Amino acid sequence: SWGNDINSTSANYAGSDLNQTLDVGQYVANPWGFYDMHGNVWEWVHDWWGTYSIGDQTNPTGPSVGSSRVFKGGTWYTNEGILRSAERYILLSPGRPNRGIGFRLAFKNINKSPVDLNSTAPLTIAENQPVGTIVGEFNATDPEGGELTYHFVSGENNNSLFNLDLNGTVSSATVFDFESNASVYTVRIKAMNEFNATVEKQFPVTLLDLDDEKPVIVLNGDGNVTHEAGSLYQDVDARWSDNVDGEGTVVGIGEVNASAPGINTIVFDFTDQAGNQATQVTRTVTVVDTTGPVITLIGDANLTHEA
Repeated sequence: SWGNDINSTSANYAGSDLNQTLDVGQYVANPWGFYDMHGNVWEWVHDWWGTYSIGDQTNPTGPSVGSSRVFKGGTWYTNEGILRSAERYILLSPGRPNRGIGFRLAFKNINKSPVDLNSTAPLTIAENQPVGTIVGEFNATDPEGGELTYHFVSGENNNSLFNLDLNGTVSSATVFDFESNASVYTVRIKAMNEFNATVEKQFPVTLLDLDDEKPVIVLNGDGNVTHEAGSLYQDVDARWSDNVDGEGTVVGIGEVNASAPGINTIVFDFTDQAGNQATQVTRTVTVVDTTGPVITLIGDANLTHEA
């Protein structure tokens, strides 16, 4: 761990004159972060005892089966030669006690990060919706079957415009208007398990443009019409136009009594598919009688009468 020489600052062995064991970690760790690879107590290792094959050996592990384990590394009462990395000894029985033999506890991180972080559907929100409108939901999988919580990740994103519940539900924190705001936003989310292992991902949120403009009604012909009484009145209707639905014909509501002079009103109304109602338009039809009466004689216009 430290080269070809040794002294009392390197390990606890007979030359250190301590004559007892020390707590682990009193000396500098080796380049791999392990403490007390030499001295203090023998290390009972996993290898079964066996004879090495002829030739140089690199990190030999011994046979796959056996009856006795290996111990190595030296102890507080052994000299420096026995602390050599290549030095090893046989432990006659795994159950045999020994005041100078110990074992190493190794930590293995088995906490796996969550996977498959996604939204359950594309994230969208329609314009002009109230604060708290649901935008979507996130889910992920914990390989170990634990529960996950969901959190915003700081950075260059639009997280501040939204709220995120621990269960993964994201909602609006402001009112969006398509005509004055951006049409796409980004949020960065992380899923975290109970041991703080995380997976994170950035998602787009699309702002939808609602049809919030009302249609327009335009009369065919004049808004004020004079009609001669006695003849049938036929209205020429009106037309509607809408920025989404297109255009069409509007038939007025109301009757014109063409048999008598008077004022009649025809009303034109229209509502588009989004529920936007046009401003109502009317046509006034005034029925007049401008034709004078006709007198027809009964009998001849010139008569001879006997006195």
